[in-house]
Amino acid sequence: MGLCKYFWTGVFSLLVLSGTLLAQEASEPSNQQQEIESPAALAISEVSDRAIEQSLSLKKLRSKLDTIPEIQAISKELPVFLDTLKSLKSDSVYNKLDRISSRRLQSLKQEWQFYLQKLNRWNKTLIDKSQELEVDEKELLEIGSIWQKTNQEAKSTDAPKAVQQRIQSVLAEIEEVDGLLKKRIDRLLILQDQISEEGLEIAQLISRIETAEKSLRGRLFVRESPPLWQLFSAENRKEVSGRKFVDTWKDFFRANMAFMAANEDRFYVHVFLMVALVILMNYLSLKNRKNRLFTEDDETLRASAFFISHPFSVAFLITLFLSVWLYPNRPDVFTELVFLLILIPVFRLVPGLFEPEIRKLVYFLLSLYVLDLLQGIFSSYLVFSRLLLLLFIVLAIAIIFWALKPGSPVHQLKSKSWIKYFLRLCPLILLGLIISLLANVIGSVSLSHELAIGIVGSINMAIVVFAIARVLDGLVILFIRNRRKKVFQVLDAYAQSIERRAIFLIHFVLFLVWLRATLNLFGLFRPFRNWFAGILEKKWVIGTVEISVSGIFDFTLILIATFFITRLIRIVLDLEIFPRIRLPRGIPGAISMVVRYTLIGLGIILALSAVGINLGKFGLLAGALGVGLGFGLQNIIANFVSGLILAFERPIQTGDVVEIGNVMGNVQSIGVRSSTVKTFDGSEVIVPNADLISNQVTNWTLSDYRRRMKLPVKVAYGNDPHQVLDLLLKIANEHPGVLDDPQPIATFNGFGDNFLDFTLYYWIKENILQYKSEVALGVHDAIKQAGIGTPRPQRDLSLTSVDSTKLKKIVNKVDPKKRGKGK
Repeated sequence: MGLCKYFWTGVFSLLVLSGTLLAQEASEPSNQQQEIESPAALAISEVSDRAIEQSLSLKKLRSKLDTIPEIQAISKELPVFLDTLKSLKSDSVYNKLDRISSRRLQSLKQEWQFYLQKLNRWNKTLIDKSQELEVDEKELLEIGSIWQKTNQEAKSTDAPKAVQQRIQSVLAEIEEVDGLLKKRIDRLLILQDQISEEGLEIAQLISRIETAEKSLRGRLFVRESPPLWQLFSAENRKEVSGRKFVDTWKDFFRANMAFMAANEDRFYVHVFLMVALVILMNYLSLKNRKNRLFTEDDETLRASAFFISHPFSVAFLITLFLSVWLYPNRPDVFTELVFLLILIPVFRLVPGLFEPEIRKLVYFLLSLYVLDLLQGIFSSYLVFSRLLLLLFIVLAIAIIFWALKPGSPVHQLKSKSWIKYFLRLCPLILLGLIISLLANVIGSVSLSHELAIGIVGSINMAIVVFAIARVLDGLVILFIRNRRKKVFQVLDAYAQSIERRAIFLIHFVLFLVWLRATLNLFGLFRPFRNWFAGILEKKWVIGTVEISVSGIFDFTLILIATFFITRLIRIVLDLEIFPRIRLPRGIPGAISMVVRYTLIGLGIILALSAVGINLGKFGLLAGALGVGLGFGLQNIIANFVSGLILAFERPIQTGDVVEIGNVMGNVQSIGVRSSTVKTFDGSEVIVPNADLISNQVTNWTLSDYRRRMKLPVKVAYGNDPHQVLDLLLKIANEHPGVLDDPQPIATFNGFGDNFLDFTLYYWIKENILQYKSEVALGVHDAIKQAGIGTPRPQRDLSLTSVDSTKLKKIVNKVDPKKRGKGK
């Protein structure tokens, strides 16, 4: 073992030594290369022209350094921002983080995370500018080296004084720009240092808040405050003052103003959306007042569009609701402000949303949010916040008791499904509120707060989401039913399906919004998100393939999205694009099929890539499998290739009348493997595509839909053939379904055994069976009216030797008048 140890030690040392030598050898060429690439002096003859060019470039660089908008903006905003953060950190709330509610802690954490993100954005901007200035500094250093060498060359060669003065002028400009550049770099470094120092302090503060959150979650069922009857001590009463209330309100609005100022661009987009919605809703309201909005007598449409008479409320409601997506990293204080503002349009829309029997219940539940907001804002003041929480819980219990009372108006609407579910949940809601009340009385403020705010907040959020759903449903129904026949054929053909799926999608998204808000109110959203993220990160390794839960989830979503996108594009092509442009027959079907197969193929490739399967690693395996599959699935592959040939060569198209062996009918569809032919008796025959390519197929409608019909006619001897021919042509020409081009033809074919043989040829384009029958009936009626006889078969009977008794019987049967006379 010792010998092996020394052996491997020697090998390692040899490798290190060889690596060092190689590095030295590699560094020597680089140094030589640097010496070779060292800038050379300018030729004296080029000094004048190059000096002018250099002066212009230096002026351009100087103007760039004089005004750097990003640095100027940060230099102007940073001192004010740092002073604001300093005043925020001096708040006494950070000295007693263990005494405030989890909701307040989350709000503080989100607020400081937002400030930290803003500092990080500034820092990234400064780093980018610093890198740009370093590049400029390097270029300026190279330029200065060139002109220094040029100056030395000019002095050594005793160049003219004018040339030397020009060189000195350029060097002076370079030195001036270099000094300005160094000042800007120094300023950038100072700003970066201030931002980094402040970011470190904020990160430490966020860590303290997270520690307080963990501690609070750990003592959720612990009594952290004195009972309510012991709360009114002299020390606790000192913290309640009007000045502190005013300061708290100022902090609330200051935090929201700071957030909106930091998201100025998003705020402008928000305002623009609101103005656009106000204009749209007022336009709809104006058309409604002039009775020009509803083009059809649809009571469902009129009931769904109840909100048209409140254009400003609807625009305000939708705009505020869009805050969920416009401000994804919003703090809780901003969410509270948005929800407070969103109650204004909801109050206005309640008469159109709810029946008169439950409007009072809705108004009372929404009004509780004001107490909730006050309790959240003043959570730092123990006495006042607990009294507000107690009042909040008592009022909520009273409202639920009133709703549960058998004689209450709410029971009159038990037939509605959502009222039925609400009444079933009321006992559970009441139990939670009673537990919250008892927890507040005995001093478990955290538990009391989480239960009360979570329950009532979830109900209020459900009311708001219900209002938004009704408004969005009404807009969808109004757009589809009122515009479907004027704009898109897709809306006209798939109106009910689009309306149903759009409303389902709206309800699903709003349900997710309500669920997230409810989990957030109970303090469960972050644990749930972390739990779900942990599930998505689970992975399984099978050979060289790594499959994860998130990959399977993405795989499923991509396939579903591919299915819907493929179907949507096919519908749009068939109903909107192809009818508006002229294409050769069969081209639209081929384009639609190619687009469909291409999208499906791309979707499958993306789905397999999302699940972690690298298709490049299966190239050799795919080649080997291809040979085996080629033999085992040759019929399927032949049918697939035949389907492609049918799509591009187009010998048969959907709607053609074809005859394949003993099968005749209309082509219903041409698929990947087979095609469907619907016979005239109603049966559907599945024909493999290979049979349509390799076998003889009669296509009656390949070039056009005209078909020549043949009607044989036979009349008795003694009739005038000329009269019969004229009669046949007259019947064909008078029928509206018979084409004039080619013209009908009637021919006299000759003499039969007991008839004259005629044939009528005529062309028709549609309703083949019907027109064929009508022409035949017309010929029959015309022959009958003209007195033309039809032939009857004639037979001669010769008797050579017959018994007289049998002959008498035969005669009696043939002619009854001669009975008894046949002797």
